Amino acid sequence: MNRPLNQILHQLMRGKNPLSILVLLGLLALAYWLEPSAPKRGMDEYTAARGRYEGRCIRVLDGDTIDVRADSGEEFRLRLLGVDCMETHNEEKLAEQARRLGRSTGEVRRLGERGRDRTRALLLNRPVAWEVPEGTPLFDPYDRLLAYVERDGEDVGELLLREGLAELRRDPHPRSLRYRGATTPLAW
Repeated sequence: MNRPLNQILHQLMRGKNPLSILVLLGLLALAYWLEPSAPKRGMDEYTAARGRYEGRCIRVLDGDTIDVRADSGEEFRLRLLGVDCMETHNEEKLAEQARRLGRSTGEVRRLGERGRDRTRALLLNRPVAWEVPEGTPLFDPYDRLLAYVERDGEDVGELLLREGLAELRRDPHPRSLRYRGATTPLAW
Protein backbone atom coordinates (compact mmCIF):
# COMPACT_ATOMS: atom_id res chain seq x y z
CA MET A 1 0.00 0.00 0.00
CA ASN A 2 1.77 3.08 -1.29
CA ARG A 3 -0.52 5.96 -0.40
CA PRO A 4 1.02 9.42 -0.23
CA LEU A 5 1.78 10.66 3.27
CA ASN A 6 -0.67 13.56 3.02
CA GLN A 7 -3.55 11.10 2.35
CA ILE A 8 -2.57 9.05 5.40
CA LEU A 9 -2.35 12.18 7.55
CA HIS A 10 -5.69 13.40 6.20
CA GLN A 11 -7.32 10.07 7.11
CA LEU A 12 -5.74 10.12 10.57
CA MET A 13 -6.95 13.66 11.17
CA ARG A 14 -10.49 12.71 10.21
CA GLY A 15 -10.42 10.02 12.89
CA LYS A 16 -11.02 6.98 10.65
CA ASN A 17 -8.15 5.11 12.26
CA PRO A 18 -8.55 4.14 15.94
CA LEU A 19 -4.86 4.89 16.57
CA SER A 20 -5.10 8.36 15.03
CA ILE A 21 -4.75 10.25 18.28
CA LEU A 22 -1.65 8.28 19.30
CA VAL A 23 -0.06 8.65 15.88
CA LEU A 24 -0.74 12.39 15.79
CA LEU A 25 0.73 12.81 19.27
CA GLY A 26 3.76 10.83 18.18
CA LEU A 27 4.19 12.96 15.06
CA LEU A 28 3.90 16.14 17.12
CA ALA A 29 6.47 14.84 19.61
CA LEU A 30 8.83 13.94 16.78
CA ALA A 31 8.40 17.38 15.17
CA TYR A 32 9.08 19.06 18.53
CA TRP A 33 12.17 16.92 19.08
CA LEU A 34 13.53 17.66 15.60
CA GLU A 35 12.81 21.41 15.80
CA PRO A 36 15.97 23.35 16.61
CA SER A 37 15.55 25.15 19.88
CA ALA A 38 15.48 28.92 19.70
CA PRO A 39 17.66 30.81 22.16
CA LYS A 40 15.76 31.96 25.20
CA ARG A 41 16.55 35.44 26.47
CA GLY A 42 17.41 35.57 30.13
CA MET A 43 18.82 32.03 30.18
CA ASP A 44 22.31 33.57 29.91
CA GLU A 45 23.30 31.60 26.84
CA TYR A 46 25.07 34.81 25.79
CA THR A 47 27.74 34.50 28.45
CA ALA A 48 30.34 34.70 25.69
CA ALA A 49 29.27 38.34 25.25
CA ARG A 50 30.55 39.18 28.73
CA GLY A 51 33.93 40.82 28.72
CA ARG A 52 35.88 43.71 27.27
CA TYR A 53 36.05 44.60 23.57
CA GLU A 54 37.63 47.19 21.36
CA GLY A 55 36.58 48.77 18.10
CA ARG A 56 35.40 52.03 16.62
CA CYS A 57 32.23 54.08 17.10
CA ILE A 58 30.53 54.29 13.71
CA ARG A 59 27.30 56.08 14.68
CA VAL A 60 25.84 58.07 17.58
CA LEU A 61 22.06 57.75 17.80
CA ASP A 62 21.60 59.78 20.97
CA GLY A 63 23.51 60.58 24.13
CA ASP A 64 23.40 57.04 25.48
CA THR A 65 23.14 54.89 22.33
CA ILE A 66 25.90 54.21 19.82
CA ASP A 67 26.76 51.77 17.07
CA VAL A 68 30.23 50.24 17.15
CA ARG A 69 32.27 48.03 14.88
CA ALA A 70 34.43 45.60 16.83
CA ASP A 71 37.97 44.86 15.72
CA SER A 72 36.53 41.51 14.56
CA GLY A 73 34.32 43.38 12.06
CA GLU A 74 31.04 42.68 13.88
CA GLU A 75 28.70 45.62 14.51
CA PHE A 76 26.75 46.18 17.70
CA ARG A 77 24.27 48.72 19.03
CA LEU A 78 25.31 49.67 22.56
CA ARG A 79 23.33 51.36 25.31
CA LEU A 80 25.53 53.04 27.92
CA LEU A 81 25.00 51.11 31.12
CA GLY A 82 23.98 53.08 34.21
CA VAL A 83 23.07 56.41 32.59
CA ASP A 84 20.07 57.91 30.83
CA CYS A 85 20.31 60.94 28.56
CA MET A 86 17.29 63.05 27.77
CA GLU A 87 15.16 62.01 24.83
CA THR A 88 15.46 63.71 21.45
CA HIS A 89 12.93 61.89 19.24
CA ASN A 90 10.57 59.56 21.17
CA GLU A 91 7.71 61.97 21.89
CA GLU A 92 6.08 59.77 24.52
CA LYS A 93 9.26 59.35 26.55
CA LEU A 94 10.11 63.02 26.01
CA ALA A 95 6.75 64.08 27.47
CA GLU A 96 7.21 61.69 30.42
CA GLN A 97 10.68 63.13 31.17
CA ALA A 98 9.33 66.69 30.94
CA ARG A 99 6.50 65.89 33.39
CA ARG A 100 8.82 64.11 35.82
CA LEU A 101 11.42 66.91 35.76
CA GLY A 102 8.94 69.82 35.70
CA ARG A 103 10.41 71.14 32.44
CA SER A 104 9.06 71.82 28.98
CA THR A 105 9.53 69.24 26.24
CA GLY A 106 11.65 71.82 24.42
CA GLU A 107 14.05 72.10 27.37
CA VAL A 108 14.28 68.32 27.69
CA ARG A 109 14.87 67.89 23.95
CA ARG A 110 17.61 70.57 23.97
CA LEU A 111 19.41 68.82 26.84
CA GLY A 112 19.07 65.53 24.97
CA GLU A 113 20.58 67.14 21.88
CA ARG A 114 23.48 68.48 23.97
CA GLY A 115 24.05 64.98 25.36
CA ARG A 116 23.96 63.50 21.86
CA ASP A 117 26.34 66.17 20.54
CA ARG A 118 28.78 65.59 23.42
CA THR A 119 28.72 61.83 22.88
CA ARG A 120 29.23 62.40 19.16
CA ALA A 121 32.22 64.70 19.84
CA LEU A 122 33.74 62.15 22.22
CA LEU A 123 33.18 58.95 20.25
CA LEU A 124 32.20 59.23 16.60
CA ASN A 125 34.80 57.67 14.28
CA ARG A 126 37.16 57.12 17.19
CA PRO A 127 38.56 54.01 18.83
CA VAL A 128 36.49 52.90 21.81
CA ALA A 129 36.44 50.08 24.31
CA TRP A 130 33.33 48.60 25.87
CA GLU A 131 32.75 46.24 28.73
CA VAL A 132 29.77 43.99 29.25
CA PRO A 133 30.00 43.20 32.98
CA GLU A 134 28.82 40.16 34.90
CA GLY A 135 25.67 40.49 36.98
CA THR A 136 23.75 42.82 34.67
CA PRO A 137 21.22 42.18 31.91
CA LEU A 138 22.84 41.84 28.51
CA PHE A 139 20.13 43.69 26.59
CA ASP A 140 17.60 46.42 27.23
CA PRO A 141 13.99 46.17 25.95
CA TYR A 142 15.11 47.60 22.59
CA ASP A 143 17.75 44.85 22.07
CA ARG A 144 20.67 47.19 22.67
CA LEU A 145 23.69 45.57 24.32
CA LEU A 146 24.22 47.16 27.74
CA ALA A 147 27.85 48.14 28.26
CA TYR A 148 30.24 50.61 29.81
CA VAL A 149 31.94 52.59 27.06
CA GLU A 150 35.38 54.15 27.32
CA ARG A 151 37.48 56.41 25.15
CA ASP A 152 41.16 56.72 25.97
CA GLY A 153 40.46 54.96 29.28
CA GLU A 154 37.76 57.45 30.35
CA ASP A 155 34.28 56.16 31.19
CA VAL A 156 31.88 58.09 28.91
CA GLY A 157 28.81 57.43 31.08
CA GLU A 158 30.58 58.79 34.14
CA LEU A 159 31.71 61.84 32.16
CA LEU A 160 28.14 62.57 30.99
CA LEU A 161 26.97 62.37 34.60
CA ARG A 162 29.72 64.78 35.78
CA GLU A 163 28.81 67.25 33.02
CA GLY A 164 25.09 67.16 33.87
CA LEU A 165 24.16 65.69 30.47
CA ALA A 166 22.74 62.41 31.82
CA GLU A 167 20.82 61.07 34.77
CA LEU A 168 21.85 58.16 36.92
CA ARG A 169 19.80 55.03 36.21
CA ARG A 170 18.63 53.18 39.27
CA ASP A 171 19.30 49.72 37.81
CA PRO A 172 21.98 47.92 39.84
CA HIS A 173 25.34 47.55 38.12
CA PRO A 174 28.96 47.19 39.25
CA ARG A 175 29.78 50.92 38.95
CA SER A 176 26.63 52.19 40.72
CA LEU A 177 28.46 53.78 43.65
CA ARG A 178 31.09 55.36 41.44
CA TYR A 179 28.42 56.78 39.14
CA ARG A 180 26.39 58.08 42.09
CA GLY A 181 29.45 60.00 43.27
CA ALA A 182 29.95 61.52 39.80
CA THR A 183 26.35 62.67 39.37
CA THR A 184 25.74 66.43 39.20
CA PRO A 185 22.51 68.34 38.60
CA LEU A 186 21.30 68.35 35.02
CA ALA A 187 22.84 71.20 33.02
CA TRP A 188 19.70 72.97 31.84
